Amino acid sequence: MARERVEEERRRQEAPRRRQCEEYVQNFWYDFRGSDEPTEVLLSRLKFLLSSSGYSNWENEFYNQVVAQVKTTQRPSSSKRQQRTNQNDEANFGDMGINFNGVFFTPQQYRILCQYPQTKTMAYQELISFCQKLADKYAEFANFKQQTSTQTHFVGDIIREAYNLFGLSYENITEESLKKAYRKLAMKYHPDKNKSSNAAEMFNKVQKAYETLQRELQCKAA
Repeated sequence: MARERVEEERRRQEAPRRRQCEEYVQNFWYDFRGSDEPTEVLLSRLKFLLSSSGYSNWENEFYNQVVAQVKTTQRPSSSKRQQRTNQNDEANFGDMGINFNGVFFTPQQYRILCQYPQTKTMAYQELISFCQKLADKYAEFANFKQQTSTQTHFVGDIIREAYNLFGLSYENITEESLKKAYRKLAMKYHPDKNKSSNAAEMFNKVQKAYETLQRELQCKAA
């Protein structure tokens, strides 16, 4: 009986960690079907998150099963993944700003802007002027025609909060600085190490902020 009670208590304590692993796996398949990131990168990130969850059986119960399923699952084509990404942007972000060379665009504006490779090297003021010209061709850029060149575009609350949480900014964020800040916060708020009542909530917040800033890096590198 004592052994059964110990096992029951272990399962009770691990239940939140197991649910966290389930969420990580769910996010993996979401990205697998809708992201352009290589499968190896997605699997590497999943393994890191699962191993950091504190769940004792993460590898056998989750990771190995995902690896086996990936081998027999064909990813959607790049065009279909892009179509799904566009739909998700509109559904999840609405008019939230996507940071591009210091200017923030809606997902619709950003997709149009990506059709013009020369914009990647434009400075802030050049980009504003270019967008004002695009307003003659695309209704999506009408707001640039209406504003003066000195008006500022503001980042969405979600991205701003993510930058603040990690102590980073658009100017200094790099893949290395993001990973370093993420590891520090993940260790600080991991439920196994932090017994405060809001540790799990903060740990989840760190995960979501990390995903948000990863998208920011992709936009910055585009």
